[in-house]
Amino acid sequence: MLARASATGDILIVDDDPDFLSLLAKILKGQGYTVTLATTAEQALAAFRLRVPDLVLLDVLLPDMDGYKVCSYMKLLGAGATVPVIFISGLSDTVDKVKGFAVGGADFITKPFAGEEVLARVASHLALNRALREKEEHNTRLEEQIARYRESAPASTGEGDIASRLGASDLLAARVDAYHMEQLAWLREQFVTGGEG
Repeated sequence: MLARASATGDILIVDDDPDFLSLLAKILKGQGYTVTLATTAEQALAAFRLRVPDLVLLDVLLPDMDGYKVCSYMKLLGAGATVPVIFISGLSDTVDKVKGFAVGGADFITKPFAGEEVLARVASHLALNRALREKEEHNTRLEEQIARYRESAPASTGEGDIASRLGASDLLAARVDAYHMEQLAWLREQFVTGGEG
Protein backbone atom coordinates (compact mmCIF):
# COMPACT_ATOMS: atom_id res chain seq x y z
CA MET A 1 0.00 0.00 0.00
CA LEU A 2 1.26 3.47 -0.86
CA ALA A 3 1.87 5.90 2.00
CA ARG A 4 0.05 9.23 1.64
CA ALA A 5 2.10 12.37 2.33
CA SER A 6 0.92 14.76 5.00
CA ALA A 7 -1.45 17.61 4.15
CA THR A 8 1.27 20.22 4.69
CA GLY A 9 2.23 20.48 1.05
CA ASP A 10 4.72 17.78 0.03
CA ILE A 11 5.81 18.36 -3.55
CA LEU A 12 7.80 16.09 -5.84
CA ILE A 13 9.81 18.07 -8.41
CA VAL A 14 11.10 16.13 -11.43
CA ASP A 15 13.54 17.72 -13.89
CA ASP A 16 16.90 16.66 -15.32
CA ASP A 17 18.35 20.20 -14.95
CA PRO A 18 19.94 20.55 -11.47
CA ASP A 19 19.88 24.36 -11.65
CA PHE A 20 16.17 24.33 -12.42
CA LEU A 21 15.54 21.87 -9.57
CA SER A 22 17.46 24.11 -7.15
CA LEU A 23 15.51 27.19 -8.26
CA LEU A 24 12.11 25.52 -7.86
CA ALA A 25 13.11 23.98 -4.54
CA LYS A 26 14.21 27.38 -3.24
CA ILE A 27 10.96 29.05 -4.35
CA LEU A 28 8.76 26.34 -2.79
CA LYS A 29 10.77 25.83 0.42
CA GLY A 30 10.61 29.61 0.92
CA GLN A 31 6.85 29.26 1.18
CA GLY A 32 7.01 26.38 3.63
CA TYR A 33 6.52 23.46 1.25
CA THR A 34 8.43 20.22 1.69
CA VAL A 35 10.12 19.13 -1.53
CA THR A 36 11.57 15.91 -2.90
CA LEU A 37 13.81 16.15 -5.97
CA ALA A 38 14.29 13.68 -8.82
CA THR A 39 16.34 14.03 -12.00
CA THR A 40 15.09 10.92 -13.81
CA ALA A 41 11.80 9.13 -14.36
CA GLU A 42 13.14 6.13 -12.43
CA GLN A 43 13.97 8.30 -9.39
CA ALA A 44 10.60 10.05 -9.63
CA LEU A 45 8.60 6.82 -9.70
CA ALA A 46 10.64 5.35 -6.82
CA ALA A 47 10.07 8.49 -4.72
CA PHE A 48 6.38 8.46 -5.64
CA ARG A 49 5.97 4.83 -4.57
CA LEU A 50 7.82 5.45 -1.31
CA ARG A 51 5.73 8.47 -0.31
CA VAL A 52 2.84 9.83 -2.38
CA PRO A 53 3.22 13.62 -2.55
CA ASP A 54 0.43 16.18 -2.43
CA LEU A 55 1.47 17.52 -5.86
CA VAL A 56 4.00 16.79 -8.62
CA LEU A 57 5.87 19.33 -10.75
CA LEU A 58 7.02 17.30 -13.76
CA ASP A 59 9.22 18.19 -16.72
CA VAL A 60 8.10 16.71 -20.03
CA LEU A 61 11.58 16.00 -21.40
CA LEU A 62 13.47 13.55 -19.18
CA PRO A 63 16.47 11.45 -20.23
CA ASP A 64 15.01 8.00 -19.53
CA MET A 65 11.27 8.47 -20.21
CA ASP A 66 9.05 11.37 -21.19
CA GLY A 67 7.03 13.10 -18.50
CA TYR A 68 3.74 12.06 -20.12
CA LYS A 69 4.55 8.38 -19.49
CA VAL A 70 5.72 9.16 -15.95
CA CYS A 71 2.40 10.88 -15.26
CA SER A 72 0.49 7.92 -16.72
CA TYR A 73 2.34 5.48 -14.46
CA MET A 74 1.73 7.67 -11.41
CA LYS A 75 -1.98 7.82 -12.17
CA LEU A 76 -2.14 4.00 -12.32
CA LEU A 77 -0.92 3.70 -8.73
CA GLY A 78 -3.83 3.58 -6.26
CA ALA A 79 -3.33 6.80 -4.31
CA GLY A 80 -1.66 8.48 -7.28
CA ALA A 81 -4.86 8.80 -9.26
CA THR A 82 -5.88 11.96 -7.41
CA VAL A 83 -2.48 13.67 -7.08
CA PRO A 84 -2.34 16.85 -9.19
CA VAL A 85 0.49 16.80 -11.74
CA ILE A 86 1.63 20.14 -13.15
CA PHE A 87 3.83 19.84 -16.21
CA ILE A 88 6.64 22.36 -16.50
CA SER A 89 8.32 22.49 -19.89
CA GLY A 90 9.94 24.59 -22.56
CA LEU A 91 7.44 23.02 -24.97
CA SER A 92 4.75 25.58 -25.66
CA ASP A 93 2.71 24.13 -28.54
CA THR A 94 -0.95 23.51 -27.85
CA VAL A 95 -0.56 19.86 -28.86
CA ASP A 96 2.02 19.36 -26.09
CA LYS A 97 -0.25 20.93 -23.49
CA VAL A 98 -3.28 18.92 -24.62
CA LYS A 99 -1.23 15.71 -24.45
CA GLY A 100 -0.36 16.58 -20.84
CA PHE A 101 -4.03 16.99 -19.95
CA ALA A 102 -4.91 13.77 -21.80
CA VAL A 103 -2.59 11.69 -19.56
CA GLY A 104 -4.01 13.18 -16.36
CA GLY A 105 -2.07 16.42 -15.91
CA ALA A 106 -3.84 19.15 -13.96
CA ASP A 107 -1.94 22.12 -15.42
CA PHE A 108 0.92 23.10 -17.72
CA ILE A 109 3.45 25.86 -17.06
CA THR A 110 5.73 26.97 -19.88
CA LYS A 111 9.39 27.81 -19.21
CA PRO A 112 10.56 30.44 -18.57
CA PHE A 113 8.09 31.21 -15.81
CA ALA A 114 7.69 33.62 -12.93
CA GLY A 115 8.07 32.19 -9.43
CA GLU A 116 4.80 33.87 -8.45
CA GLU A 117 2.99 31.96 -11.19
CA VAL A 118 4.33 28.61 -9.95
CA LEU A 119 3.37 29.46 -6.36
CA ALA A 120 -0.13 30.55 -7.38
CA ARG A 121 -0.77 27.41 -9.42
CA VAL A 122 0.65 25.11 -6.75
CA ALA A 123 -1.46 26.73 -4.02
CA SER A 124 -4.58 26.61 -6.19
CA HIS A 125 -4.23 22.94 -7.12
CA LEU A 126 -3.40 21.92 -3.54
CA ALA A 127 -6.47 23.78 -2.22
CA LEU A 128 -8.73 22.32 -4.90
CA ASN A 129 -7.44 18.79 -4.33
CA ARG A 130 -7.86 19.10 -0.55
CA ALA A 131 -11.42 20.38 -1.00
CA LEU A 132 -12.26 17.46 -3.28
CA ARG A 133 -10.80 14.95 -0.80
CA GLU A 134 -12.74 16.55 2.07
CA LYS A 135 -15.94 16.36 0.00
CA GLU A 136 -15.35 12.68 -0.76
CA GLU A 137 -14.62 11.92 2.91
CA HIS A 138 -17.73 13.82 4.01
CA ASN A 139 -19.90 12.03 1.45
CA THR A 140 -18.51 8.69 2.64
CA ARG A 141 -19.40 9.56 6.24
CA LEU A 142 -22.92 10.59 5.16
CA GLU A 143 -23.41 7.36 3.22
CA GLU A 144 -22.28 5.38 6.28
CA GLN A 145 -24.73 7.31 8.49
CA ILE A 146 -27.57 6.70 6.04
CA ALA A 147 -26.72 2.98 5.89
CA ARG A 148 -26.65 2.77 9.71
CA TYR A 149 -29.98 4.59 9.88
CA ARG A 150 -31.53 2.21 7.36
CA GLU A 151 -30.23 -0.80 9.31
CA SER A 152 -31.50 0.53 12.64
CA ALA A 153 -34.99 1.57 11.46
CA PRO A 154 -37.56 -0.48 13.38
CA ALA A 155 -39.29 -3.18 11.35
CA SER A 156 -42.71 -2.12 12.67
CA THR A 157 -42.37 1.41 11.28
CA GLY A 158 -44.75 2.05 8.42
CA GLU A 159 -43.45 2.34 4.85
CA GLY A 160 -44.48 5.99 4.62
CA ASP A 161 -42.54 6.91 7.76
CA ILE A 162 -39.36 5.19 6.53
CA ALA A 163 -39.68 6.80 3.13
CA SER A 164 -40.06 10.25 4.67
CA ARG A 165 -37.03 9.72 6.91
CA LEU A 166 -34.94 8.48 3.99
CA GLY A 167 -36.13 11.41 1.93
CA ALA A 168 -34.88 13.76 4.64
CA SER A 169 -31.44 12.10 4.69
CA ASP A 170 -31.22 12.33 0.88
CA LEU A 171 -32.17 16.02 1.11
CA LEU A 172 -29.45 16.54 3.71
CA ALA A 173 -26.88 14.83 1.47
CA ALA A 174 -27.93 17.03 -1.47
CA ARG A 175 -27.55 20.17 0.67
CA VAL A 176 -24.07 19.10 1.75
CA ASP A 177 -23.10 18.49 -1.91
CA ALA A 178 -24.40 21.96 -2.83
CA TYR A 179 -22.36 23.50 -0.01
CA HIS A 180 -19.18 21.77 -1.23
CA MET A 181 -19.85 22.90 -4.80
CA GLU A 182 -20.10 26.48 -3.53
CA GLN A 183 -16.73 26.03 -1.80
CA LEU A 184 -15.15 24.71 -5.00
CA ALA A 185 -16.61 27.59 -7.01
CA TRP A 186 -15.12 30.04 -4.50
CA LEU A 187 -11.69 28.34 -4.78
CA ARG A 188 -11.82 28.54 -8.58
CA GLU A 189 -12.78 32.24 -8.38
CA GLN A 190 -9.85 32.89 -6.04
CA PHE A 191 -7.53 31.22 -8.54
CA VAL A 192 -8.89 33.20 -11.50
CA THR A 193 -8.84 36.56 -9.73
CA GLY A 194 -5.69 35.88 -7.73
CA GLY A 195 -7.62 36.29 -4.48
CA GLU A 196 -8.78 39.83 -5.27
CA GLY A 197 -12.50 39.03 -5.34
